[in-house]
Amino acid sequence: MKDKPDLVNRLIFLFKKLFQVVICEQVVFMSRRYNQNQSPLLRIVYSQTKVNGKVELVPLELYADGSVKRVS
Repeated sequence: MKDKPDLVNRLIFLFKKLFQVVICEQVVFMSRRYNQNQSPLLRIVYSQTKVNGKVELVPLELYADGSVKRVS
């Protein structure tokens, strides 16, 4: 199970590269939140989007299985 943190870091790196995501400095490790696949919430990430010429940051929840969900 030593490789699991490595895998998570690789997923985060790929996610950042693909979607130009800015990782929030606040990391949520003590969370008891899970997605539909029972994967724990790792951290909140922000995706950059342009709306009417302005850059906005959209908060997303990043789960251990690599899935993301928009924060409601």
